[in-house]
Amino acid sequence: MDALLTRTIGTFGQTVNYIPNESLGAGFPITGVLDAGIRAEGEFPETFASLFCRLGDFPAPPQRQDRLEVGAASPVTTYIVTDVQADSEGGVRLTLQKLTVL
Repeated sequence: MDALLTRTIGTFGQTVNYIPNESLGAGFPITGVLDAGIRAEGEFPETFASLFCRLGDFPAPPQRQDRLEVGAASPVTTYIVTDVQADSEGGVRLTLQKLTVL
């Protein structure tokens, strides 16, 4: 099943900059399938997204409050990881909340 995961990410994935919360700004590239623009229902009007990628591509497991930057040039969109869901096949789905800069 890892071969299917690798092919899916290789075909539909994009590279983003992943910044662990403890890293003080140092990030690393990670490739995953990004689904941006998910609107939350109910009382929370925030914009959410998700990133599906290989857990083995991370030097340490992803954690809540890590950050992710999308876009190579200005403007860069920054997301905060709000949930981490690993599957039994080596994949991980990160739920992301768009960081709004005031």
